[in-house]
Amino acid sequence: TAIPVTAAPHQCPGSMARTLPGRRPTATRDAAPAGASVSELMNWPVQLALVSPVAPYFKKADILLVADCVPFACADFHQRFLRGKPVIIGCPKLDQVDAYVRKLAQIVHLAKPKSLTVVHMEVPCCTGLTRIAQHALAAAESDTPLQEVTVSIQGEVLAEV
Repeated sequence: TAIPVTAAPHQCPGSMARTLPGRRPTATRDAAPAGASVSELMNWPVQLALVSPVAPYFKKADILLVADCVPFACADFHQRFLRGKPVIIGCPKLDQVDAYVRKLAQIVHLAKPKSLTVVHMEVPCCTGLTRIAQHALAAAESDTPLQEVTVSIQGEVLAEV
């Protein structure tokens, strides 16, 4: 089945899809001052509502779908999860779930990612992000491998499935 690609509701220059320079998996990390962490963010925008389904960084990638709160709880989020992966963030409790399923299905259908990893908090409402991913993969008729990581509110990884 065809999955229509929808245009962004507005064209804010800050929402333009771009790959961030120096954030690719092969980029050196030696330029950071001693004790400083280097951002591993390689794409912009990151909000699921704003990302373009045709963004080149999604093609054949290991995509990370992350609950909004995870990077705040998980101190080593960039090094542990983000390195070398395009990221999409959202909140299944506060945002439009049906729109998320449609958008993610478009991304999966067009990009044919190698994998999709959902990282969410331990709170019950946050597991909705996994259901969004499952519905999107089904709508896209994709056999993309799906991994789920649960993070505690203290920032510890509780489970990886």
